[in-house]
Amino acid sequence: MTFYLKERLSSKLKSIINTPSVGVRAAIINKQHQILLIKHTYREGWHMPGGGLAPGETPIQGISREVKEETNLHIESAAVVSVLLNKWRSQHDYVILFKVIQFTGSPCINDPSEILDIEWFNTNQLPEDITINTRRRIEEIISGEPNNGHW
Repeated sequence: MTFYLKERLSSKLKSIINTPSVGVRAAIINKQHQILLIKHTYREGWHMPGGGLAPGETPIQGISREVKEETNLHIESAAVVSVLLNKWRSQHDYVILFKVIQFTGSPCINDPSEILDIEWFNTNQLPEDITINTRRRIEEIISGEPNNGHW
């Protein structure tokens, strides 16, 4: 619950002072062409791992940290797929989406107070309760179709 409150407070403060934030997400795809998704304890649906950048952190440092914290995987290399605008709760966020196919480790939940579940899914059999924007980003990555610039 503390993650949810921290996220809501941070979002509200940023919207009051009109400060955009930068976040990162990782489409982690294994050799079986499955994608790794997580469920948070404080947010509905399945999502790609990721989160906000810390002050002074580069995008690759941020996605490496977030993936390690949320999945226990170590990213060996990641490629930027797109940079998207996310208008959420009257706040302007920018999301840097990475595709990760080179990683080490086995996924597991490091912090059960933040992550409820973690699972590999076939990209053509995504879970019903995946968020619509997560589904769209995965479909764009798999098909190679361009996105509209919005999360």
